[in-house]
Amino acid sequence: MITSRYLAMELVDTERFPAASLEHTGLLDPWCADGSVEESEAIGRRNRGICERLKAVIPGARSADDVEEFDEFLDGDLSQEAALRRLHRSRAVSAGWRGGQIDIRLFDRVAWVSLPVTDLTRAERPEFSSALAESLQQICAITGMQPRDVLTGNVTSVPLAVASLLKKNARALDQLAGQVSRFRWQLRLGPLSVAILCLFAMVLSAGILASAVERGHLMLHVDPASPQTFVTETMPPPVYRWGVFPKYFLEGRVGDANQWVRLPVYRNEYLRAGPGAPFTVLPTWREGTPYVLRSDFDSAGPQLRAGGFGLAWFAAIALLPLFLAYWVVARPILRSPAQLRAYRVAGATRMLTRLLMIAGVFFVAIWVRMHF
Repeated sequence: MITSRYLAMELVDTERFPAASLEHTGLLDPWCADGSVEESEAIGRRNRGICERLKAVIPGARSADDVEEFDEFLDGDLSQEAALRRLHRSRAVSAGWRGGQIDIRLFDRVAWVSLPVTDLTRAERPEFSSALAESLQQICAITGMQPRDVLTGNVTSVPLAVASLLKKNARALDQLAGQVSRFRWQLRLGPLSVAILCLFAMVLSAGILASAVERGHLMLHVDPASPQTFVTETMPPPVYRWGVFPKYFLEGRVGDANQWVRLPVYRNEYLRAGPGAPFTVLPTWREGTPYVLRSDFDSAGPQLRAGGFGLAWFAAIALLPLFLAYWVVARPILRSPAQLRAYRVAGATRMLTRLLMIAGVFFVAIWVRMHF
């Protein structure tokens, strides 16, 4: 999620400010008409007129006089009547601007202009600066006020005021630019990431189902009534699938006929075995796997028979990757409001990136374990 950065600056009524009061960078006292009802009413009429002109000139501008923070109206030792007059003569206007909102709040002798910046890269900053200067020039012409330099506190021209504002906030805007660039790449790769995640879930489900069919079919061909003894003679090195996942075998002879057998086993049996180690095995009717461990058959669990094929119990798990892909990837995108859908699509890229990083760490750990 992109974190907005806020830019704010002051416009001042130079006729109501002595030059010495501008020689600092802090906020100015916005009030000057608390001691005069006539001046308070005159400023109120002026601010209302400014608001009407702003709404007439700026597309989509609207009054925003609802006050959430009253601190600026209660500064100083004021009577209730004076505080109410401050509230009544202050005015505010808001308008949409570059995907966000620009706010202009008018006081006695200053105006506060603020806007959030949510979608801005470094390459777009010159265009943004020009657009901000153009809007600020329009606001200054309507209000009759001039901008203050946020670095020096002095009254200055609009271009210099905008340049100082961007310079002061350069670090925050650089951080925002990094977030925006990452988000745009994530958004571009979002549909592909969704497709890869769904395809991965389908492949995983198919793999689980194929394993369940293979194991179930094997166990249906086992003859549990004819146990025999396998005697280990050699222990060939493990065979690695995809260079990572090991398969273990023992080689030896079975029964009185001394039939030579390559017996698939698990890691525990492999580590416990040695020349002469006996294991109870059961015969099958499959040429490729003539025997299986008795312990393997006993732990296989129930098998579902479908004609001449069997299905191991864990075939039900094959539905889990598909369910997770829908619940975690597809459902948030389909159910999100239109204005948030882009974030959900970009989230698929972040999810795929995290999964790839986890997979990378896993494979590196396996590789280190194999080679060291």
